[in-house]
Amino acid sequence: MHIVTGNEPIRAAGFVEVLTAPEGDLDIGYRIAGGDSGPTLLIVGAEETVDVVFDFFASLPGLRRLCGQLYFVKLDMLDHLTRPGQVLFPQVSRFDDSLFLPFCPASTTPEQIARQGCWSALKFCVQQRMFTDDAPMGRLH
Repeated sequence: MHIVTGNEPIRAAGFVEVLTAPEGDLDIGYRIAGGDSGPTLLIVGAEETVDVVFDFFASLPGLRRLCGQLYFVKLDMLDHLTRPGQVLFPQVSRFDDSLFLPFCPASTTPEQIARQGCWSALKFCVQQRMFTDDAPMGRLH
């Protein structure tokens, strides 16, 4: 695993990691570890949507005050990891909850898919009480 974001304060704190397959170079998703204890959540979706939603979360100004851990997994990559008995996240005993990001019709623009994915994930995290009251959420453009 290695740090992926260009946001220097987050990089320095080690909050953000790229999740790679046990064999090596295949990126299967991302992990954001909050500064406080809280739930461990799994967010799964198409690769393009996961990348956009992860970038949105990594840019939130209140990320240091996130409570818990978020695992973002690219559904497309799981096909490469289907071996009997293979454990993808040995450091996680169980996920407290999971969210599948929306799959939108072909007529939907990439911007609409990104916006819907970001709002769905943000709402999910707020419902799970992952943000403290003083953590700024940022804005979707």
